[in-house]
Amino acid sequence: MALLEGGWTHSQVAEALGVALRTVAGWSARFRVGGTDGLREGRRGRRPGEQMALSAAQQEQIVRAMIGSNPDQLELGEGVLWSRAAVGALIAKLFAVTLSRQTVGRYLRAWGWSRKKPAKRWIQQDPARVQAWVTQQYPAIQARAHAEGAKILWADEMGLRAGQTAGTSYAPVGERAVTPLTGKRFAVNVISAVGNDGTLLFDVW
Repeated sequence: MALLEGGWTHSQVAEALGVALRTVAGWSARFRVGGTDGLREGRRGRRPGEQMALSAAQQEQIVRAMIGSNPDQLELGEGVLWSRAAVGALIAKLFAVTLSRQTVGRYLRAWGWSRKKPAKRWIQQDPARVQAWVTQQYPAIQARAHAEGAKILWADEMGLRAGQTAGTSYAPVGERAVTPLTGKRFAVNVISAVGNDGTLLFDVW
């Protein structure tokens, strides 16, 4: 019952274990009444989890590895998006277990992950520091620019490389898919600046 106690729904456990939903509901009812001993009494058929390719601990390790990292960072050779092929490669790398795409998809659904278009986010970004700067320092900069008749420009530098990041990636249901990017393999650098009045400046090298 560890999966149910960990927040999994009856449907998710049934799909992950390959059993009927009513079977999981029965286990849950017996556990509520008699605890672990209630599960032992009169239990028939397959034991929970005995047909699973991955143990609960292994599944937890896989999810931890996926959160906050992309396949490229983990050297899986599957790009930067979490596809079923990439998750399968991670499982093979960690546990030497080869699963079909369909099986990987079932595990992902059981974990509460779904396919979605990812947002790009630089791994060096610190949201707390950004918010502190916006609320504490920017107002003074804005006031000084107004007093001096100056123009505020928002500048950024980025690199372009040949890697393809188009497509969808798996992420937990209700959470946005994020593709952590690194500063390696850039072929072209671009610096651009935009003003509050719409002024646009840029340079490419």
